[in-house]
Amino acid sequence: MSRIENLSVAMKSANLETRILALEQAAAEDAETYAKAAVLQIADFPEDGYFVLERIGRFGTAVVPHLRALETVTQDATIRLLCTLALADFNVPLNIEMLFRAIHERSEYENLACRALASLDVRSSVPWLVEEMAKTEVTAEWRLVSLVDAIRRLGGVIPSEEIRRLSQPNVSSSVRNFFEREGPG
Repeated sequence: MSRIENLSVAMKSANLETRILALEQAAAEDAETYAKAAVLQIADFPEDGYFVLERIGRFGTAVVPHLRALETVTQDATIRLLCTLALADFNVPLNIEMLFRAIHERSEYENLACRALASLDVRSSVPWLVEEMAKTEVTAEWRLVSLVDAIRRLGGVIPSEEIRRLSQPNVSSSVRNFFEREGPG
């Protein structure tokens, strides 16, 4: 079997570690050749989305057309969201509504969607993010930290009533510590 065939087989392995190592090796060797196979990891193993997203950027812009193609043809909302999140890292036009939906529906990728809105500098999203924060229960600490971080990175201000609400003793220490470390906003 050729080196390309070996990597292609490894990228389809049932073993996550084998697939991740194959992705990393393929990106280091020849991004253009393996870009499509790397993107297909999203479709073949959407449950491993975080791991694939962490590494797909190593392929550079060679993956963009393949991400667009997969995003267009798939009927699976999670796969479309993963493609959108990957495209956000390349700062190309994308479906911002997918990011809003991921946050609103509390997708497992909502933290990445918050980060993507901030990195894309979607300042018009600040009022909406503030509303989402206000509707979020104080026990949802990762969600709160992601929303507050995105609002701040976008130049938004956290309303004083939210600062008071999130500074109460019944709020997770990680959220309170975030406010202490970062300031009130």
